[in-house]
Amino acid sequence: MLIPKTVRICGLNYKVTMSENLYLDQGIVGSHNQNTLEILLQNHTMDKQKIVQTFFHEIMHAIDSHYLDNKLTEEQVCQIGNGIYQVLADNNLLRGDK
Repeated sequence: MLIPKTVRICGLNYKVTMSENLYLDQGIVGSHNQNTLEILLQNHTMDKQKIVQTFFHEIMHAIDSHYLDNKLTEEQVCQIGNGIYQVLADNNLLRGDK
């Protein structure tokens, strides 16, 4: 899957930026900011599959913040984001991943 430069979430256009400046020493490989409508993804040390999985994780954070008032735990966001990635990947629904 090719990571888009923008993605529409909850009716809003989020900018998606690949970054080498996230806090890897703290285990942070992605982030989402609902105020600036931006998703940042680490691209320096991650495998392509992990980048896509992190992208779905950050989308779940955006949905959670807009529709659920941040009620999901980090573990729930991980489980749902990974589940979405797994279903799409296992069913060859992630197009253009080369």
